[in-house]
Amino acid sequence: PDVEIFTYGKDIMDIDFEPVFEEKIQEMDIILNGVDNLPAREYLNIKCVRYDIPYINAGASRSGLSGYVHPIIPHKTSCSACLKRISIKLSNDRGESCTASLPSTMAILASIQIQELLKHLLKFGAMIDYVMYNMLSGEFSHY
Repeated sequence: PDVEIFTYGKDIMDIDFEPVFEEKIQEMDIILNGVDNLPAREYLNIKCVRYDIPYINAGASRSGLSGYVHPIIPHKTSCSACLKRISIKLSNDRGESCTASLPSTMAILASIQIQELLKHLLKFGAMIDYVMYNMLSGEFSHY
């Protein structure tokens, strides 16, 4: 199958960019995020659920010592908004500065993200629901 990758080196939430992004997102089959802030993650979650686009969300903690991978299949698995309502307390602060993450932590999270992409595309194995990785202990927690 053909693969076309779209990258955006700008704020996807910029009001001037929204019409372009709105058009492009509807052409996508799946989205893997690499954004560095919670508002952009929530924005992607809303768009993916609206347009029924699978979304593999991954992110690191502010310390860069831990992170998570959360595959979202709209209307089949929990989305970020669902998790927020259930038990995860997230800051509503906007405009916070981005923090650096350790390359080793990001490499592990990205590898899991790609593994879940392959499971989805090739239709083998069961996708994870939500996994957290703690770099200090080397442990994974599944939810």
